[in-house]
Amino acid sequence: MSNIILGLIFVAISIWVYLTTRTMPKPARFPGPGFFPGLVALGLLATSSLLVLQGVRTLLRTRRITIPHLKGASNFLTVVGAVFLYLFLSPHIGFFLSSFLALFLVMLKLRARVYWALIAALVTAALTKALFDYVLHVPLPKGPLPGGW
Repeated sequence: MSNIILGLIFVAISIWVYLTTRTMPKPARFPGPGFFPGLVALGLLATSSLLVLQGVRTLLRTRRITIPHLKGASNFLTVVGAVFLYLFLSPHIGFFLSSFLALFLVMLKLRARVYWALIAALVTAALTKALFDYVLHVPLPKGPLPGGW
């Protein structure tokens, strides 16, 4: 049942994102700002539709409805909380530190070892910062560390 509910939520989100990308400007020669988000939205629509179908098949096969496990709900709420933590902190301490902190806390909640959570959060935040700043030239919130990190 949870696959059906989450699948329908993501179907709605993907349709909304896709329709939003259609309103973005379209340059003559290059893909516009809505090209990549539109592709991601279509991919999300396809996979979430498959999730709904899988949930319906499972429900018809078992013919019973179960309550989703609370551990999964706790993990979901942790990720949502980390996103809000990032959104609140990034204007104040920058992208690198806020994303590192959010990733590190999520990994600790998911019971990763502290050492590996620290390394994974550091590498992920650094690679993402480098990719967006130096390769894609997308401005990210500047932090207090030298070089805007």
